[in-house]
Amino acid sequence: MMSSILGFLFFFLILTERSQTSDIQLPSSADDSINGNEIKTYIIHLTKPEGRKFLSEEELESWHKSFLPNMTLDSGEQRLIYSYSEVMTGFAAKLTPHEVQAMQHLDGFLHAELDIQHEPETTYTPKYLGLSDPTNGIWHTESNMGEGIIIGVIDSGIPSNHPSFSDVQMPAKPTNWNGSCNFTNFSCNNKIIGGVMYSGGTKKTTPPVDTGGHGSHVASIAAGNFVKDAMVVGNFNYTASGMAPRAHLAIYKVPENRTDTLKAFDQSIIDQVNIINYSSGADPDDTFYTDTAAFSGYKAVRKGIAVSVSAGNRGNPESLSHSAPWLTVVGASWPDRRLAAEVRLGNGDQFIGETGFYQPTKFNSSFQFPIEYPGANDEAKTKGCWKGSLNGIDVKDKIVLCWSGKGNIDKGRVVLAAGGAAMILMGSLVNTRNDHHVLPVSHVITADARKIIDYYNSPGGSNPTATLIFKGQTSGRRPAPAIAPTSSRGPSRTNGGILKPDVIAPGYEILGASPKKGGPFNNYFEYKMLNSPLIIYF
Repeated sequence: MMSSILGFLFFFLILTERSQTSDIQLPSSADDSINGNEIKTYIIHLTKPEGRKFLSEEELESWHKSFLPNMTLDSGEQRLIYSYSEVMTGFAAKLTPHEVQAMQHLDGFLHAELDIQHEPETTYTPKYLGLSDPTNGIWHTESNMGEGIIIGVIDSGIPSNHPSFSDVQMPAKPTNWNGSCNFTNFSCNNKIIGGVMYSGGTKKTTPPVDTGGHGSHVASIAAGNFVKDAMVVGNFNYTASGMAPRAHLAIYKVPENRTDTLKAFDQSIIDQVNIINYSSGADPDDTFYTDTAAFSGYKAVRKGIAVSVSAGNRGNPESLSHSAPWLTVVGASWPDRRLAAEVRLGNGDQFIGETGFYQPTKFNSSFQFPIEYPGANDEAKTKGCWKGSLNGIDVKDKIVLCWSGKGNIDKGRVVLAAGGAAMILMGSLVNTRNDHHVLPVSHVITADARKIIDYYNSPGGSNPTATLIFKGQTSGRRPAPAIAPTSSRGPSRTNGGILKPDVIAPGYEILGASPKKGGPFNNYFEYKMLNSPLIIYF
């Protein structure tokens, strides 16, 4: 079914990684206890009964309840949390380890696992990939911008009033859509055609509104509508869109646990989405039957639904979050875009670096500022411009050299508080990065940093100077595309040698929707340091 309607679909998937928790060290999901045993949330896998077909949800729940010692805890709370009908044969319930052990002797019992917690892992990219070219771009020649496709986004929700989710020029919802969207304070339309929230083991009546920002970013990059004059701190004043701007969105808001996520997968299959976008990672040591995306995605793929998942953002070999062969596992690459800031030394040498999210308009680039290098004494604290490291060092109205690392924005705060005029952030083998800096900054690669330090230390160079020249957004950075440093690499630890990731695509420093409106600008967008690889379905 999917192959006949899909054509080409373009969308991004935010990569995340999950907290690594042991199956036997998870916290209890309830304060109740029975016979001294701690009550936890378990996911119970069952064998499918031969020759038996459940005609209703009530009949399915009745069978699942037959495995439980009783229907409620001493507190009155229901034991059965969810009955799953699509992604697996089984259910989620509140049980003690002793009760799970006793259940293993019942006919039909297959496997039990503890619930676990997960953590969550544009304007230029359509042009960069050639999608929007009016003559040869696939938007216009093959895919029709995703029209007729339903993308199910399992994440933290979205703000339905964001301009990225308007239904201007959107077609009507597909006739095969089987979901619903009935909320107050959450506007469904021809873009957002479905919405549901699962939390704490129940389907909530509250709307799937995003408060953290992750789901907003993901959904807008996948299928955000066209938004003119999209800006971040005054930059990128262009038209923003997702990779499939005419595709429809079905939103499944879940917290970061397996029980509710399984229910979201289950419901998305029932609702008949075409694609599931699941943006949480998993432990590299997870097997196919313990990886939520692997066994849920298997059932979805069998139904003709494509499932795309993250490679992970650990950055090391053998660190893949997912590796099942039926999943599309996506790694992240750097695009060729940057916010450029040239470093021009007093001797005329020039180096192109990367600046922050704003281009200062009052910085005097024609003036050569004195340079100060606190790390000349080779002490780690002063080399990194850590808090307190500039005490007693005169950096007032100077450009300060600082080595990059954790807390690059805080380094700028230290320099600014000490009276520095600007900062040259040093250190990166290939690619530098944007940050929300608090003062004028140029981030240069390590090779260029060494040359700047050589100039600072040069004989007779008692008065080294430099200035920064801000050039706005530029393209053509090389190498590009290049693997993002945080993108997880293969090979897989568990899949027996199947090559993963399947594909890499632009996925670093991507402009996407924010649930909160901030600053003096009309549109609310974020330019996140997140891996957001684009994938193309044929």
